[in-house]
Amino acid sequence: MKIQVIETLARRRTVFFLTLAAIVGVCAFTFSGAQNYAWAEGEGPIATWNRDLTPGDVVPETGGKNLPLEIKVAGSGDHLEAHITNNGGDAIPPSVLELTTNDGQTLIAKFTYPIPNGGQTGASSIEGSDANTRFTKAELYETVTVTFNMNSHGTQIDPIKVKKGTSVTLPEPTDTDYDFGGWFTDESLTTSFNGTAATSMTVYAKWTKKEKVTVSFESEFGTAPEAKTVNKGEIVELPNLGTDGDYTFVGWIMKGSEGTDPFIGEYTAKENITFTAVWEAPSTPIIEMVDVTFDMNGHGDSVTKQTEKGKPITLIDDPAAKGYTFKGWTYDKEGKQAFDAKKNADQDTTLYAQWKKNADSAPTNSTIPRTGDNQMALLASLCFSAAALIAVSIALIAYRKRKHA
Repeated sequence: MKIQVIETLARRRTVFFLTLAAIVGVCAFTFSGAQNYAWAEGEGPIATWNRDLTPGDVVPETGGKNLPLEIKVAGSGDHLEAHITNNGGDAIPPSVLELTTNDGQTLIAKFTYPIPNGGQTGASSIEGSDANTRFTKAELYETVTVTFNMNSHGTQIDPIKVKKGTSVTLPEPTDTDYDFGGWFTDESLTTSFNGTAATSMTVYAKWTKKEKVTVSFESEFGTAPEAKTVNKGEIVELPNLGTDGDYTFVGWIMKGSEGTDPFIGEYTAKENITFTAVWEAPSTPIIEMVDVTFDMNGHGDSVTKQTEKGKPITLIDDPAAKGYTFKGWTYDKEGKQAFDAKKNADQDTTLYAQWKKNADSAPTNSTIPRTGDNQMALLASLCFSAAALIAVSIALIAYRKRKHA
């Protein structure tokens, strides 16, 4: 008897611990294979809710519908799927299931088609989930479809599904030649969309034709680009004209704004405007000069002239001196370092003239006097004769005076 009691107690303990482990396992949200969706509310796990949930409702809730929710691991094993079975009531319209995770995130499952009554099941991947995601709350929302009428401008936008009765931000389309003016709920564009999609609806785009402006170009050199007519506010790329001969393009200035800094690049066309090209003239190279002094080396005045630094020296005409023959130029006064016509002038330089004295034309041991010597001798003889004649005359006059006395 005691043995049976002990066995009964042991079995009860085993059942108790197995049941407790099962409850803990469900509450811990460890999904493997297919099992009922569960979350901790109150004292135990809840597997179903019984009505369509609206914002703010928290499962569980009892009511007139039986909509079991089941979470399954996807076949690939990397995310979860939500399965809703409609066991009563009307068909469930296209809906969004928002699942709140244990760390406060909201993940979405979209049921894009109605789920009929009679045990029909709808399934959806739970976006952003993985096989270990745990949830604490579920809310089911009916969706409505917003369809876009582009009114023949812009790129067609596909319909979107949004929560019924909730605020929604609609996209803003663009068109090359028109400005978008908002969405309207009527074709005549009198009632603008208020931001809430209470039912499936079509919204209509309003457009206004853009104002045109012209950007023109003028240039003294090269070829000026053709004018561009664009929408007001459009960005225009100002071209780079490169070079034209010796002139280099610097940039553009607004016509009449001489003295401002030229620029190249993008310009936002706000009005009709003309740009003037700015060019840089070729710079004049700086030529450095050096002095070359031609020293006549005792036979005349020196001559100085300039020549371009780094270029060979151009000589002056050969000088001349009486009784001497010019022999050339040297870098030293003594004539030991001859001038090199291929050598560049890298600094101020002095060149010295070298001379050779001319030889006499008559033989050195000849007794025949030279022409110049004969003339001098004759002149000396005449002077001597005149002096002698004067002396004789003076002596004769003196003699006569003494005699008469």
